[in-house]
Amino acid sequence: MNKENSELQNDIESLIDWLSKTHTIPPYDNIKVIIDLGNVIAGDSDIRVPINRKNILPTSDYADEYKNLKTIGLSWINLHCAGIYENSFVVVIECPKEMPTDAKEIMDLPMNRQETLCLTR
Repeated sequence: MNKENSELQNDIESLIDWLSKTHTIPPYDNIKVIIDLGNVIAGDSDIRVPINRKNILPTSDYADEYKNLKTIGLSWINLHCAGIYENSFVVVIECPKEMPTDAKEIMDLPMNRQETLCLTR
């Protein structure tokens, strides 16, 4: 891995390497990231997470927030692939719903409900 990559980019590369060992990954042009804010909608047979399209951003836009999340004492952080969206490999950064007070400002991202899509878990 390139030392100049962000910690987030390195962790995503590890995720993709791991996934590619057991799954066929469709082609994609770039990698985008979204932070799961815990807005889960439980359905009869699945769980949906509303995601603001405007918050699906390049890894560089979330690199600092991700680094901060890894230092504030969260009990866990999960990276998972949400799929391919508009030729982008979308990775979700999932964190515990209950977060330390320090994390509140890090996770204070705008959510515009008029432009959400639902990713199914």
